[in-house]
Amino acid sequence: MRNFFKILGIEGWRNLMTQDDLLERLRSHSADRHYVYVIWRADKPNVEPMYVGKGKGRRVFCHLYKSENVNRIKSSILQKMRRKGFEPIFSIIGDEMTDDQAIELEISMISEIGRIVTKTGPLANITAGGEGQASTRARGTRHGQARAVFANHQRFDLLADAARALGVYPSAIHKRINAGWPGYYYEDQGQLPRNRPEKHSPEHIAKMRGNCTNRSKKVVVDGVTYRSFSAAAKHMGVSYSTIRKRCLGGGDPKYQLID
Repeated sequence: MRNFFKILGIEGWRNLMTQDDLLERLRSHSADRHYVYVIWRADKPNVEPMYVGKGKGRRVFCHLYKSENVNRIKSSILQKMRRKGFEPIFSIIGDEMTDDQAIELEISMISEIGRIVTKTGPLANITAGGEGQASTRARGTRHGQARAVFANHQRFDLLADAARALGVYPSAIHKRINAGWPGYYYEDQGQLPRNRPEKHSPEHIAKMRGNCTNRSKKVVVDGVTYRSFSAAAKHMGVSYSTIRKRCLGGGDPKYQLID
């Protein structure tokens, strides 16, 4: 049995943290300095590392949620853990570092422990390290799940915390933010404008009318004008689909659709 604590320079269990412990630790970490973290599998008898990464701010929490670049190995391990009733635990093996220092330590630790894809160890890392923050900088954004958020005018450190407090899924909070719901916004972004008109406003009515289907369009049957397919069907004692097919088919001149 390999001693991962010794490889990572960790004294033992007392150096491992829950998500809440880690969040408290990161509150005192310099915002512009990097750290190297380890995510551990709590469902193993002796715990074992499942991921090594580097970042700053709340980067580590991004791994707990789905993102546009899904690591299927990591996602599968997290799902297995949660089915057993476990959540991952964490440790910091290097903090207050420059980007170059963090990259060097990350690559070194991934190499020492080994990756599943290379059949050298238990880590779910797809690469040998050093790429994570570069892709984040290229996108010019931060993972939404790891940003402080306001929901229903209340501040939460994480999107997941807001979702739990309001009894909804995190995706629901994210959609409300993008839709510009009052009191829902990311702290570093601010309140977004409403991207749809208020219900029953002139803009809303115009939009609803524009979305109307053929069911509400006027039709002419044998020279008589009806306000909809349904009205014509009811008056003639036939099904709605019969009127619709005859009007849209164009084979019978007695049935016409008025655009």
